[in-house]
Amino acid sequence: MVDEIDVIKNRIFIGLVVLGIEIILVIFVSLAPDTYFLSRPLGLEEDDLAGPCQQGVNCLLPKCFCSTFEHQMNVRDIPQMVYFGFDDGMTTAAANHYLQLFTPDRKNPNGCPITASLYVADEFTDYNALGDLYRRGFEVAVHSVTHENLKTGSSVRKEAREERRRITTLTGVPEDEIVGWRSPSLVTAGDAQDSVLKELGFTYDISLTYVKQHMNEREPFPFTLDYAWPYQCHIPSCPNHTHKGLWEVPVNSMRDFKDEFACVYVDGCLNRPESVEEAYKYIMLNFKDNYFGNRAPFGFNMHYAWLLVPDNKKALDMAIQEMLNHDDVYIVNVKQVIEWMKAPTSLVNITSFKPWSC
Repeated sequence: MVDEIDVIKNRIFIGLVVLGIEIILVIFVSLAPDTYFLSRPLGLEEDDLAGPCQQGVNCLLPKCFCSTFEHQMNVRDIPQMVYFGFDDGMTTAAANHYLQLFTPDRKNPNGCPITASLYVADEFTDYNALGDLYRRGFEVAVHSVTHENLKTGSSVRKEAREERRRITTLTGVPEDEIVGWRSPSLVTAGDAQDSVLKELGFTYDISLTYVKQHMNEREPFPFTLDYAWPYQCHIPSCPNHTHKGLWEVPVNSMRDFKDEFACVYVDGCLNRPESVEEAYKYIMLNFKDNYFGNRAPFGFNMHYAWLLVPDNKKALDMAIQEMLNHDDVYIVNVKQVIEWMKAPTSLVNITSFKPWSC
Protein backbone atom coordinates (compact mmCIF):
# COMPACT_ATOMS: atom_id res chain seq x y z
CA MET A 1 0.00 0.00 0.00
CA VAL A 2 2.81 2.40 0.89
CA ASP A 3 4.55 1.68 -2.42
CA GLU A 4 1.30 2.30 -4.33
CA ILE A 5 0.78 5.64 -2.60
CA ASP A 6 4.38 6.59 -3.35
CA VAL A 7 3.93 5.78 -7.04
CA ILE A 8 0.71 7.82 -7.20
CA LYS A 9 2.35 10.80 -5.48
CA ASN A 10 5.32 10.55 -7.80
CA ARG A 11 3.14 10.48 -10.92
CA ILE A 12 1.22 13.56 -9.75
CA PHE A 13 4.47 15.39 -9.00
CA ILE A 14 6.07 14.51 -12.33
CA GLY A 15 2.85 15.36 -14.18
CA LEU A 16 2.85 18.86 -12.67
CA VAL A 17 6.51 19.36 -13.53
CA VAL A 18 5.97 18.25 -17.13
CA LEU A 19 2.91 20.50 -17.42
CA GLY A 20 4.91 23.49 -16.22
CA ILE A 21 7.72 22.76 -18.66
CA GLU A 22 5.28 22.35 -21.53
CA ILE A 23 3.73 25.76 -20.79
CA ILE A 24 7.17 27.36 -20.90
CA LEU A 25 8.00 25.60 -24.16
CA VAL A 26 4.67 26.55 -25.75
CA ILE A 27 5.31 30.20 -24.97
CA PHE A 28 8.90 30.35 -26.18
CA VAL A 29 8.69 28.02 -29.16
CA SER A 30 5.60 29.80 -30.47
CA LEU A 31 7.37 33.17 -30.51
CA ALA A 32 8.52 34.54 -33.82
CA PRO A 33 12.31 34.24 -34.27
CA ASP A 34 12.83 38.01 -34.20
CA THR A 35 11.32 38.22 -30.69
CA TYR A 36 13.81 35.83 -29.12
CA PHE A 37 16.36 37.16 -26.65
CA LEU A 38 19.90 37.41 -27.92
CA SER A 39 22.58 35.82 -25.78
CA ARG A 40 24.98 38.75 -26.18
CA PRO A 41 23.52 42.09 -24.99
CA LEU A 42 23.98 45.32 -26.87
CA GLY A 43 27.24 46.99 -25.95
CA LEU A 44 29.28 43.83 -25.43
CA GLU A 45 31.93 43.87 -28.10
CA GLU A 46 33.49 40.82 -29.73
CA ASP A 47 36.88 41.92 -28.39
CA ASP A 48 35.60 41.39 -24.83
CA LEU A 49 35.67 37.68 -25.62
CA ALA A 50 38.91 37.77 -27.65
CA GLY A 51 36.98 36.24 -30.53
CA PRO A 52 35.86 35.08 -32.92
CA CYS A 53 36.58 31.49 -31.92
CA GLN A 54 38.91 29.73 -34.36
CA GLN A 55 39.52 26.05 -33.75
CA GLY A 56 43.21 25.24 -33.71
CA VAL A 57 44.14 28.92 -33.48
CA ASN A 58 42.73 30.49 -30.33
CA CYS A 59 40.84 27.39 -29.19
CA LEU A 60 42.68 24.11 -28.67
CA LEU A 61 41.47 20.68 -27.63
CA PRO A 62 41.06 19.15 -25.11
CA LYS A 63 40.37 22.35 -23.16
CA CYS A 64 38.54 24.39 -25.79
CA PHE A 65 36.16 23.62 -28.64
CA CYS A 66 34.37 26.22 -30.76
CA SER A 67 30.62 26.16 -31.28
CA THR A 68 29.90 24.63 -34.67
CA PHE A 69 27.37 22.82 -36.82
CA GLU A 70 30.11 20.97 -38.72
CA HIS A 71 32.81 18.95 -37.00
CA GLN A 72 36.29 19.08 -38.48
CA MET A 73 36.26 15.29 -38.84
CA ASN A 74 34.70 13.82 -41.98
CA VAL A 75 31.04 13.25 -41.14
CA ARG A 76 31.08 9.54 -42.04
CA ASP A 77 34.03 8.97 -39.71
CA ILE A 78 32.03 10.29 -36.75
CA PRO A 79 30.24 7.73 -34.57
CA GLN A 80 26.61 8.72 -34.18
CA MET A 81 26.38 9.29 -30.44
CA VAL A 82 22.94 8.91 -28.87
CA TYR A 83 22.44 9.94 -25.26
CA PHE A 84 19.50 9.74 -22.86
CA GLY A 85 19.19 12.39 -20.14
CA PHE A 86 16.48 11.60 -17.57
CA ASP A 87 15.47 14.38 -15.15
CA ASP A 88 14.14 14.66 -11.59
CA GLY A 89 13.65 12.30 -8.65
CA MET A 90 15.13 8.82 -9.21
CA THR A 91 12.33 6.57 -7.93
CA THR A 92 12.30 2.78 -7.83
CA ALA A 93 9.53 2.87 -10.45
CA ALA A 94 11.69 4.96 -12.77
CA ALA A 95 14.67 2.66 -12.17
CA ASN A 96 12.61 -0.35 -13.21
CA HIS A 97 11.70 1.31 -16.50
CA TYR A 98 15.33 2.17 -17.21
CA LEU A 99 16.51 -1.36 -16.41
CA GLN A 100 13.96 -2.79 -18.84
CA LEU A 101 15.23 -0.56 -21.65
CA PHE A 102 18.97 -0.55 -20.87
CA THR A 103 19.45 -4.28 -20.45
CA PRO A 104 22.94 -5.82 -20.08
CA ASP A 105 22.55 -7.71 -23.36
CA ARG A 106 22.10 -4.48 -25.30
CA LYS A 107 25.62 -3.57 -26.32
CA ASN A 108 27.31 -0.96 -28.45
CA PRO A 109 29.44 -2.07 -31.42
CA ASN A 110 32.52 -2.16 -29.14
CA GLY A 111 30.85 -4.81 -26.98
CA CYS A 112 30.11 -2.53 -24.01
CA PRO A 113 26.60 -2.11 -22.56
CA ILE A 114 24.55 0.94 -23.47
CA THR A 115 24.06 3.54 -20.76
CA ALA A 116 22.27 6.81 -19.89
CA SER A 117 22.61 9.96 -17.76
CA LEU A 118 20.47 10.64 -14.69
CA TYR A 119 19.95 14.29 -13.65
CA VAL A 120 18.91 13.88 -10.04
CA ALA A 121 16.81 16.14 -7.83
CA ASP A 122 16.40 15.12 -4.21
CA GLU A 123 12.63 14.80 -3.81
CA PHE A 124 11.34 11.24 -4.35
CA THR A 125 14.85 9.94 -5.06
CA ASP A 126 15.57 6.42 -3.84
CA TYR A 127 19.32 6.65 -3.34
CA ASN A 128 19.70 2.85 -3.08
CA ALA A 129 18.15 2.48 -6.54
CA LEU A 130 20.32 5.33 -7.81
CA GLY A 131 23.46 3.68 -6.50
CA ASP A 132 22.48 0.42 -8.19
CA LEU A 133 22.08 2.18 -11.54
CA TYR A 134 25.47 3.84 -11.10
CA ARG A 135 27.07 0.44 -10.52
CA ARG A 136 25.39 -0.77 -13.71
CA GLY A 137 27.15 1.98 -15.70
CA PHE A 138 24.69 4.89 -15.64
CA GLU A 139 26.06 8.40 -15.24
CA VAL A 140 24.82 10.26 -12.16
CA ALA A 141 24.61 14.06 -12.39
CA VAL A 142 22.97 16.92 -10.48
CA HIS A 143 19.58 18.57 -11.05
CA SER A 144 19.31 20.50 -7.74
CA VAL A 145 17.80 19.69 -4.35
CA THR A 146 14.46 21.52 -4.45
CA HIS A 147 13.76 21.66 -8.22
CA GLU A 148 12.99 25.37 -7.91
CA ASN A 149 14.12 27.91 -10.50
CA LEU A 150 17.62 28.99 -9.45
CA LYS A 151 18.31 32.50 -10.74
CA THR A 152 21.35 33.51 -8.68
CA GLY A 153 24.85 32.15 -8.42
CA SER A 154 24.48 31.66 -4.68
CA SER A 155 21.36 29.52 -5.08
CA VAL A 156 23.07 27.38 -7.73
CA ARG A 157 26.12 26.98 -5.49
CA LYS A 158 24.03 25.92 -2.51
CA GLU A 159 21.90 23.38 -4.38
CA ALA A 160 24.59 21.95 -6.65
CA ARG A 161 26.97 21.43 -3.74
CA GLU A 162 24.31 19.98 -1.42
CA GLU A 163 22.77 17.54 -3.92
CA ARG A 164 26.19 16.31 -4.99
CA ARG A 165 27.01 15.76 -1.30
CA ARG A 166 23.79 13.80 -0.79
CA ILE A 167 24.45 11.62 -3.82
CA THR A 168 27.99 10.86 -2.69
CA THR A 169 26.99 10.19 0.93
CA LEU A 170 23.94 8.06 0.16
CA THR A 171 25.11 6.12 -2.91
CA GLY A 172 28.89 5.97 -2.70
CA VAL A 173 29.32 7.61 -6.10
CA PRO A 174 32.69 9.41 -5.91
CA GLU A 175 32.32 13.18 -5.99
CA ASP A 176 34.81 13.55 -8.84
CA GLU A 177 32.58 11.37 -11.03
CA ILE A 178 29.59 13.70 -10.60
CA VAL A 179 30.53 16.27 -13.23
CA GLY A 180 27.27 17.29 -14.95
CA TRP A 181 24.57 19.82 -14.08
CA ARG A 182 21.08 20.45 -15.46
CA SER A 183 19.04 23.45 -14.27
CA PRO A 184 15.47 22.84 -13.07
CA SER A 185 13.02 23.58 -15.89
CA LEU A 186 16.06 24.68 -17.95
CA VAL A 187 15.98 28.10 -16.27
CA THR A 188 19.56 29.17 -15.62
CA ALA A 189 21.38 31.89 -13.69
CA GLY A 190 23.41 32.87 -16.74
CA ASP A 191 27.05 33.84 -16.24
CA ALA A 192 26.79 33.52 -12.45
CA GLN A 193 25.75 29.89 -12.82
CA ASP A 194 28.64 28.99 -15.10
CA SER A 195 31.15 30.67 -12.80
CA VAL A 196 29.81 28.62 -9.89
CA LEU A 197 29.88 25.35 -11.85
CA LYS A 198 33.53 25.94 -12.70
CA GLU A 199 34.29 26.82 -9.09
CA LEU A 200 32.68 23.57 -7.90
CA GLY A 201 34.57 21.47 -10.42
CA PHE A 202 31.74 20.50 -12.77
CA THR A 203 32.80 19.57 -16.30
CA TYR A 204 29.62 20.45 -18.19
CA ASP A 205 26.22 22.10 -18.15
CA ILE A 206 23.26 20.75 -20.13
CA SER A 207 20.61 23.44 -19.64
CA LEU A 208 20.65 25.81 -22.63
CA THR A 209 18.24 25.13 -25.47
CA TYR A 210 18.71 25.19 -29.20
CA VAL A 211 15.37 25.08 -31.04
CA LYS A 212 15.10 23.67 -34.54
CA GLN A 213 12.50 25.30 -36.79
CA HIS A 214 12.05 22.24 -39.02
CA MET A 215 13.39 18.80 -39.87
CA ASN A 216 16.55 18.55 -41.96
CA GLU A 217 18.07 21.42 -39.99
CA ARG A 218 21.51 20.91 -38.48
CA GLU A 219 22.09 20.94 -34.74
CA PRO A 220 25.16 22.29 -32.89
CA PHE A 221 27.79 20.05 -31.35
CA PRO A 222 28.73 20.42 -27.67
CA PHE A 223 31.35 23.15 -27.14
CA THR A 224 33.17 25.04 -24.41
CA LEU A 225 32.00 28.43 -23.18
CA ASP A 226 35.33 30.13 -23.89
CA TYR A 227 33.40 32.43 -26.25
CA ALA A 228 30.01 32.52 -24.49
CA TRP A 229 26.69 31.21 -25.84
CA PRO A 230 26.49 32.19 -29.53
CA TYR A 231 22.89 31.17 -30.29
CA GLN A 232 19.49 32.68 -29.58
CA CYS A 233 18.60 32.61 -25.90
CA HIS A 234 15.21 30.91 -25.77
CA ILE A 235 14.95 30.70 -21.98
CA PRO A 236 16.92 33.53 -20.30
CA SER A 237 19.48 33.90 -18.95
CA CYS A 238 22.33 32.70 -21.16
CA PRO A 239 26.05 33.35 -20.59
CA ASN A 240 27.46 36.44 -22.28
CA HIS A 241 31.04 36.14 -21.04
CA THR A 242 33.84 33.61 -21.25
CA HIS A 243 33.95 30.54 -18.98
CA LYS A 244 37.09 28.82 -20.17
CA GLY A 245 36.98 25.05 -20.34
CA LEU A 246 33.36 24.61 -19.17
CA TRP A 247 31.48 22.46 -21.67
CA GLU A 248 27.96 23.27 -22.77
CA VAL A 249 25.85 20.45 -24.18
CA PRO A 250 23.00 22.16 -26.05
CA VAL A 251 19.56 20.76 -25.35
CA ASN A 252 18.79 20.39 -29.05
CA SER A 253 15.06 20.24 -29.66
CA MET A 254 13.36 17.41 -31.48
CA ARG A 255 10.48 17.92 -33.90
CA ASP A 256 7.10 16.25 -33.38
CA PHE A 257 6.05 13.40 -35.66
CA LYS A 258 4.14 15.86 -37.86
CA ASP A 259 7.11 18.28 -38.02
CA GLU A 260 4.86 21.11 -36.81
CA PHE A 261 6.35 22.06 -33.44
CA ALA A 262 9.64 21.82 -31.58
CA CYS A 263 9.91 19.51 -28.56
CA VAL A 264 12.78 20.53 -26.29
CA TYR A 265 11.85 17.64 -24.00
CA VAL A 266 10.79 14.34 -25.57
CA ASP A 267 7.65 14.48 -23.43
CA GLY A 268 6.97 18.16 -24.14
CA CYS A 269 5.36 18.00 -27.60
CA LEU A 270 2.10 19.73 -28.44
CA ASN A 271 1.39 16.95 -30.93
CA ARG A 272 1.56 13.87 -28.73
CA PRO A 273 1.91 10.48 -30.40
CA GLU A 274 -1.24 8.42 -29.89
CA SER A 275 0.00 5.01 -31.01
CA VAL A 276 3.12 2.88 -31.13
CA GLU A 277 3.48 3.76 -34.79
CA GLU A 278 3.34 7.51 -34.19
CA ALA A 279 5.74 7.33 -31.24
CA TYR A 280 8.19 5.21 -33.23
CA LYS A 281 7.96 7.62 -36.18
CA TYR A 282 8.60 10.55 -33.83
CA ILE A 283 11.78 8.95 -32.44
CA MET A 284 13.21 7.60 -35.67
CA LEU A 285 12.57 10.69 -37.81
CA ASN A 286 14.60 12.73 -35.34
CA PHE A 287 17.32 10.11 -35.05
CA LYS A 288 17.70 9.87 -38.83
CA ASP A 289 17.82 13.65 -39.08
CA ASN A 290 21.12 13.51 -37.19
CA TYR A 291 22.37 10.20 -38.52
CA PHE A 292 22.07 11.28 -42.16
CA GLY A 293 22.95 14.88 -41.29
CA ASN A 294 25.95 16.31 -39.47
CA ARG A 295 26.07 13.55 -36.80
CA ALA A 296 25.95 15.91 -33.86
CA PRO A 297 25.21 13.91 -30.69
CA PHE A 298 21.50 13.08 -30.63
CA GLY A 299 19.89 13.59 -27.23
CA PHE A 300 16.70 12.27 -25.65
CA ASN A 301 16.09 14.85 -22.91
CA MET A 302 13.09 13.61 -20.98
CA HIS A 303 11.18 12.65 -17.84
CA TYR A 304 10.36 9.03 -17.15
CA ALA A 305 6.62 9.85 -17.05
CA TRP A 306 6.64 9.54 -20.86
CA LEU A 307 7.39 5.84 -20.39
CA LEU A 308 4.22 5.34 -18.33
CA VAL A 309 2.32 5.33 -21.64
CA PRO A 310 2.77 1.73 -22.86
CA ASP A 311 2.81 2.72 -26.55
CA ASN A 312 5.63 5.21 -25.92
CA LYS A 313 7.72 2.70 -24.01
CA LYS A 314 7.22 0.00 -26.64
CA ALA A 315 8.17 2.44 -29.40
CA LEU A 316 11.32 3.51 -27.56
CA ASP A 317 12.25 -0.12 -26.95
CA MET A 318 11.89 -0.81 -30.69
CA ALA A 319 13.86 2.32 -31.58
CA ILE A 320 16.78 1.45 -29.29
CA GLN A 321 17.02 -1.95 -30.91
CA GLU A 322 16.88 -0.42 -34.38
CA MET A 323 19.66 2.06 -33.52
CA LEU A 324 21.86 -0.76 -32.26
CA ASN A 325 21.50 -2.53 -35.59
CA HIS A 326 23.88 0.12 -36.97
CA ASP A 327 27.59 -0.55 -36.45
CA ASP A 328 28.33 3.19 -36.31
CA VAL A 329 25.81 4.13 -33.57
CA TYR A 330 26.79 4.29 -29.88
CA ILE A 331 24.31 4.83 -27.04
CA VAL A 332 26.49 6.46 -24.40
CA ASN A 333 26.07 8.83 -21.46
CA VAL A 334 26.74 12.56 -21.67
CA LYS A 335 30.03 12.32 -19.79
CA GLN A 336 31.22 9.89 -22.49
CA VAL A 337 30.04 12.30 -25.19
CA ILE A 338 32.25 15.00 -23.64
CA GLU A 339 35.23 12.63 -23.55
CA TRP A 340 34.83 12.03 -27.29
CA MET A 341 34.55 15.76 -27.94
CA LYS A 342 37.83 16.28 -26.09
CA ALA A 343 39.58 13.58 -28.11
CA PRO A 344 37.69 13.00 -31.39
CA THR A 345 38.25 9.42 -32.50
CA SER A 346 37.19 8.05 -35.88
CA LEU A 347 35.05 4.98 -36.32
CA VAL A 348 37.97 2.86 -37.46
CA ASN A 349 39.65 3.39 -34.08
CA ILE A 350 36.63 3.76 -31.81
CA THR A 351 36.70 0.23 -30.41
CA SER A 352 39.95 1.10 -28.65
CA PHE A 353 38.70 4.46 -27.34
CA LYS A 354 39.33 4.06 -23.60
CA PRO A 355 36.56 6.35 -22.20
CA TRP A 356 33.97 4.12 -23.92
CA SER A 357 35.54 0.86 -22.79
CA CYS A 358 34.07 -1.54 -20.27
